[in-house]
Amino acid sequence: MLRKPPRPDPWLHAANDPKHGWSPQATVDRQFIHMLEKFRPTGGLASLAELRLVLRPDGGPQRNALDDWIRTRAVICFEWQTRTWLPWFQFDRKSLTPHAPLRRVLAELNAVHLPWDVACWFAQPNPWLHDQAPVDCLVTDLPGVLHAARADSVIANGRSA
Repeated sequence: MLRKPPRPDPWLHAANDPKHGWSPQATVDRQFIHMLEKFRPTGGLASLAELRLVLRPDGGPQRNALDDWIRTRAVICFEWQTRTWLPWFQFDRKSLTPHAPLRRVLAELNAVHLPWDVACWFAQPNPWLHDQAPVDCLVTDLPGVLHAARADSVIANGRSA
């Protein structure tokens, strides 16, 4: 006798349906949209493919440098919808290299956070920065952003300063 397969639980399928505001995918999508909006004034987000074209259309040495920066997490780089994204704020527009002062901030955050969480950290209001987003304070208050990153690292790591 053939048995019918069990009917799928609609709640299990709904959990990953972005139409439902409470689904994990909807949360990730909202976070990405928030990052798009928050990073727009500082250049926005670029896909890895776009950035490769800007850095060196001929495939020169700068492309290899980008791969190294991503591999060593010297730049913020995260995945969304099967694409790799990088915020423009972290690059000097003339030299197309990462801003050197950002390295210290990333060193603190990368020690305790995944790439997605690091990108979100820069876009979210931070109590250590008077509820401003770190991306908004990098130019005007780099020491404050570094302090906020250290504080977050201490809290996330459960260690004392």
